[in-house]
Amino acid sequence: MIVFGLTWSLSTFIQASQRGQRGTFVQTSFHGNIGYIALAIAYYALGNKGLAQASIIAGFVMILQNLLAVFILQYYSEHASNKGGPWIVFIRILSNPVIVGATAGFMVSFLKIPIPKVMDQALEIIGGMALPMALLIIGASLTFDLVRSRLIPILCATAIKLLILPGAGYLGYRLLGISAHNYLPALILLATPTATIAVVMAHEIDGDMDFAVATVSVSTLMSAATFSLWLKLSGIL
Repeated sequence: MIVFGLTWSLSTFIQASQRGQRGTFVQTSFHGNIGYIALAIAYYALGNKGLAQASIIAGFVMILQNLLAVFILQYYSEHASNKGGPWIVFIRILSNPVIVGATAGFMVSFLKIPIPKVMDQALEIIGGMALPMALLIIGASLTFDLVRSRLIPILCATAIKLLILPGAGYLGYRLLGISAHNYLPALILLATPTATIAVVMAHEIDGDMDFAVATVSVSTLMSAATFSLWLKLSGIL
């Protein structure tokens, strides 16, 4: 919430020809790729226990970041159809694919609904393709001219997402005396690159889709180095 407020304040200095560009700048600075990247990093770095801890925290973070993303994009939207009161925001959050998918998965697990083996295997294959396909499509639409034309805002959003946001969390955990073993799952969630769904949300709620595409691509590439940095500072590497 602190980083969201600071980024919102910084967005007033962004040279934007449209209001939606400012909303997208704020969204890409905090909206992390939890499902595709964070949980995978948590599993490979911390094992099954770390994955379970990260999954519990992810439920809260996922709802919060989608709430803030819908709010900031609607706030800067220039289209009347995207404006509205609390009910409009509430409906958009409920219809968000991430929220719908997470809720459906929770209900299947809680109610212990059996999934046919054929369907389970098919979903597993599709799930394994999701991240590489999303990044391929986003990367294919990226041009160096696009990155060069908005290099400073893109790097600012990437730095906030990969360094400032996890840095604030890391500092807070250390000041509270929390051990690395307990705070690492949460730190991994904070250190994820910009979520691929940020592109979809920017497109649907009158944001800057091109800026979102560039930030997702750049932050995902750079996250390999920053993840190593945070894991090393925490004593894992």
